Amino acid sequence: MDRLARNIGPMDKEFFSSIEDRRAAYAERSGVASADIQITFHNGRMVLLDRVVEASDSWLIIDGRDKLDEESPIALSTPYHQISAVQFMPRRERIGRTGF
Repeated sequence: MDRLARNIGPMDKEFFSSIEDRRAAYAERSGVASADIQITFHNGRMVLLDRVVEASDSWLIIDGRDKLDEESPIALSTPYHQISAVQFMPRRERIGRTGF
């Protein structure tokens, strides 16, 4: 196991309780003003995390937006074992709709 994997640890209650600190640390390290968190599930679904509502010992409850429909907010409850990846990425600027 490499050094990075040892520092990150498992995706569990402790990991998601400190996710905002991890987001801020990523933004500082990469030199971006703000960062998004994308959660990928084993079934391929991707969700942009807005906030962690509750992190219990076996379940995670979040508010976010589905990657396929970023305008509609969703509330999602899932067991940790269904999460395959958590990705931090620079927040992209959205271009307003032109009305066409």
